[in-house]
Amino acid sequence: APGCSSQKEHFFDPKQFSKFLNGYTGETCCTYNMLKLSRHLFCWTGDVKIADYYERALYNHILASQQPVKGGFVYFTPMRSGHYRVYSQPETSMWCCVGSGLENHTKYGEFIYAHAEDTLYVNLFIPSRLTWKEKKLTLIQESRFPDEEQIRFRIEKSNKKALSLKLRYPSWTKGASVSVNGKMQNINAQPGEYLTIRRKWKAGD
Repeated sequence: APGCSSQKEHFFDPKQFSKFLNGYTGETCCTYNMLKLSRHLFCWTGDVKIADYYERALYNHILASQQPVKGGFVYFTPMRSGHYRVYSQPETSMWCCVGSGLENHTKYGEFIYAHAEDTLYVNLFIPSRLTWKEKKLTLIQESRFPDEEQIRFRIEKSNKKALSLKLRYPSWTKGASVSVNGKMQNINAQPGEYLTIRRKWKAGD
């Protein structure tokens, strides 16, 4: 569920997972590296399953790996029922996940968008502003996901040329609707695919 994949920093056969439900599962650095690998794989394949995994690991593991009040970083996120997390303490804890932990929380913008030729992929639902200089496009994403279901995209600047906008239709959804300027769009995609809208976008859409 958190997208983590290791026990004491080692991979194991997922079919053997029940043997590894202890306090040493879910090493943060492992997920950090899996997200780096996922970004490379996505650039080669454009596979939406990779984006689904990335979201799960980012929200359920990385986002939860920092102590929200004192800022310490967690090494393991145990999968053992009723277990606890150990967070780093100032000046006494410097394990590997403190180093990658410092870096993790500066990288939330890295995988929100991707592009190929005249296609813009929206992989993550995170409030953001994208400037695609080559296409003279500026897009604003307004979202309170996961607290609210509605996500709004606004074109702030456009060269008015045809461009495909691919919105990730997460595999965990149970239905979605899309409208452009208040007009409902026909959806051919299924959960676990990309919803594609191609049009000549203009400022204000």
